[in-house]
Formats: sequence, C-alpha cells, structure tokens
Amino acid sequence: MPTQEQDWLGVDGKSIKATVSNYDQVTQDFINVVSVFNTRCGVAIALQQFHNKQSSEIAVVQSLLAALKLQGVIFTFDSFIRSKRDRYFALQRLFFDHHSGEDDWS
Repeated sequence: MPTQEQDWLGVDGKSIKATVSNYDQVTQDFINVVSVFNTRCGVAIALQQFHNKQSSEIAVVQSLLAALKLQGVIFTFDSFIRSKRDRYFALQRLFFDHHSGEDDWS
C-alpha cells in the first residue's frame, strides 16, 4: 500500500547492541538503524543503517525524509533532536528547504 495524505509516520532510530565494538573505549562503534514506519499500513516504508562514528541519527533522518519526498503526512519523532535550537533548525531545513526545491542537507 502506498503512503497516502494524512498517514501517520513514526520515525525512530535504534542501536544494534550486538554490533558494539570497543565498548569501553573512546573508539566505541556500533550500527544504528533508522526507520520510517507507516502506522496505517503497519510496515516500515524506509530503513537506513549507519555507524555512529560515521554519521548521526539527525543526518540520516533528514536524508531519508528528503528521499521519500512525502507531502501531507504527519511525522512523529522521539527525542533524537534534543534541544529547542536543534529542533528549530532541523524542522526549518526539512519543511522549508525541501519544499522550496533545495535538496542540500549538508
């Protein structure tokens, strides 16, 4: 089932604990997975994995949402965007830059 207007999409990231290396050192690394879940369909419509040393959850979420190019849907997020300042800039980039045709998320 394709995503429709007014669908609720849950966006969340999870770390895969079995992938942790160097758990007690500054060089600690593990794999994370970010998903976009359509609650109406009951399926993940997008997944992306990344190493915590190479990217961030915020950057991956922005990349996934830009690639999906969805409009008219409702997103729910956990506290991956921690500060009010970060929320403002992430949402501004997501909704204003993306819909104005700019796809540069750097």
